[in-house]
This record gives sequence, C-alpha cells and structure tokens, in this order.
Amino acid sequence: MSLAQFRQLTGEPLWPDCLAPWIRGDVLEYFCNGRLDYQIRGIHVRVEARWDWQAQAGDDTHQAVYRGSRARLELRQGAEEGWRPELYVVPEAEIAAALERWIAASQPEFPGLGLDRRNGEWRVITPDGLRIGHDAHFAQFTRQFIDYVEDPSSLPAWEKPNVLAKYYVTTEAVALSHG
Repeated sequence: MSLAQFRQLTGEPLWPDCLAPWIRGDVLEYFCNGRLDYQIRGIHVRVEARWDWQAQAGDDTHQAVYRGSRARLELRQGAEEGWRPELYVVPEAEIAAALERWIAASQPEFPGLGLDRRNGEWRVITPDGLRIGHDAHFAQFTRQFIDYVEDPSSLPAWEKPNVLAKYYVTTEAVALSHG
C-alpha cells in the first residue's frame, strides 16, 4: 500500500510510527494475502485470503466448500449471485427429506428460510431480514472476539480447540513462508 493510498483510506498525512518496521520507501508491506494448502487426517484443506487496499467491483467476495459424505455445502458470491453470498447444497446421495426436515426445524430460529431446487442442487433461501451484511457481520465478529480477549472464560468450551487450531495453522504458515 502506498502512502497516497494510506492517506485516502485513513485521512492520516503520514505513516504512524508503529508501522515503521514495515515501511519500505513509500510502501507499507502488509502480509494480509496468502494461501495455505494442507491435509489433516487425509482431508485436503485450502485457506486463501486476499485483502487489497480497495475492493474492485464485485471483488468483496467469499467462497467456501465443505464436503461431507452425503453432500457438499458451497457458499458462492459471484456474478450469478449478484455478488451476494448464497448457500447451496449439492447432494452426493439422497438427502431431500433430511434437508427439508432441517429447514422445517430451523424455522423458529430462522423464520422464512427455504429451499429452491435447481439443476440437481438446492439454494438455501435466506430472507433479507436474516442477512446482516458484510460490514455489520465483521463488527459483530470483532465485538465477540474482543469480549473473548477481555474475558477468556466466556469463550465456549467447544470453540477453544477451533480457535487454537486456526491461529496455530495460520501463524505457523506465515512463519514458514518467511523462513
């Protein structure tokens, strides 16, 4: 990121002193982009993040694929979805009845959730009232993270191994990439 880009984003005229170790000439070296490929118990995993200083049209996207024994869950947010995140269930076995039961059971907590079957897969219909948007979700996530930092005992027991694994894998990947 150039100083001009930094100024445009922050309104600050100069780099703050705390960024000095990462300033090379007129450029801030920030290590926010990367891809990590690994296997755990024979399961292939890819984590990729790209943070540009400014998103291009349609570039603020998220994609994820979770493979199970009977279906894949795919989060898509491309042009076909109007750059809006949509969840798809791609069956590998007969799951229609189980999926419909799940939608029905989810109604008390997520009213209006539905299914739209097309081309052998289902799109999970998410009403606008259940969508909070990227920025609001990020703010919600950040607040929860800060709450956990301020009061570590508030972190649910089931979440602790997930958080430890995620940060161990990502920080070790960064260390390996610089080694």
